[in-house]
Amino acid sequence: MAREPKITRQQYEAAYRLARRVDAGTLRLTDAKLELVKVGLNANSAADFIYILRHMLRGEIYKRAMSAPATEDFLKWIQRDYGDAALAQALKALALHIPFNGGAMNGHRELLSRYEAAMEAKPVPETALDDLDAPPTGSGAPDRAKRTMHVFQRDPAVRAHVVKRAKGRCEYCGRQGFLLPNGNHYVEAHHIIALAKQGPDTLENVIALCPEHHREAHFGTEADRLEKECLQLLVKILCSKQE
Repeated sequence: MAREPKITRQQYEAAYRLARRVDAGTLRLTDAKLELVKVGLNANSAADFIYILRHMLRGEIYKRAMSAPATEDFLKWIQRDYGDAALAQALKALALHIPFNGGAMNGHRELLSRYEAAMEAKPVPETALDDLDAPPTGSGAPDRAKRTMHVFQRDPAVRAHVVKRAKGRCEYCGRQGFLLPNGNHYVEAHHIIALAKQGPDTLENVIALCPEHHREAHFGTEADRLEKECLQLLVKILCSKQE
C-alpha cells in the first residue's frame, strides 16, 4: 500500500486559515475540505487539521496526530491571531494530547516546555467576568496613574459589565469566544474611541470583541472602518437593552 505524500507547510498553513473560518462560522466544513483537497490534502487530513485547531482554541484534548513542526506553527499562529489567552488554551490541549498519543513525542514535549516557560514569564490577564447587578456610570474623563509610564485608569466595573452583556460572543462578528476553565467564553472589552484620544470610559464607548477583532481595531489597516461600525453597532446594542 502506497504511503500518503508528506504534508507540506503550505498545505497545513492553508488548512489553518480555513479552519479559522470554519470555527468562526463563516465557512462550512464541507467547503473547507473541498478547498484543501485542491491543494493536495486528502479529505481526512483536511478534517483533522480543522478538528485540531477547534480543540486547541478550547483547551480540549485532540486525538489526531500532527507533526511537531506543524504543532509549533499552529501555536505561533494562534498566539498571533488570537493572543496569549488562546495560546494558553492551546498549550493545555497539547498537554492533554501528548499522553493520549503515546510514544516519546520528544519534539512535542520540548515545544510544550518552551512555550509554557515563556508564558510563565508573562502576567496573567484579567478576564473581567464577575457578575454585576446594575450598569455602572463610569467616567467621562478617566484619571491617569503614574507608574513607569502614564496609563489610563479604567473602571473595572465598565469592563466587567460589557463582558457580561456580550454573553461570551464578539459583539462585532458574533463569534463565540473560546471556553475558559470557569465555563465562561472569552471576549475582550474594547474602547472604540481610545482613551488616549479623549474617549470616555463608559458603556457608550466600550464594546466586547473577540481577540482577533480587538487587535485589528488597534493595529489593522481597516481600524477606522471598524471604529465607525463598532460605534453604530453599540448604539443598536444599547437601544435594544433599553427596550
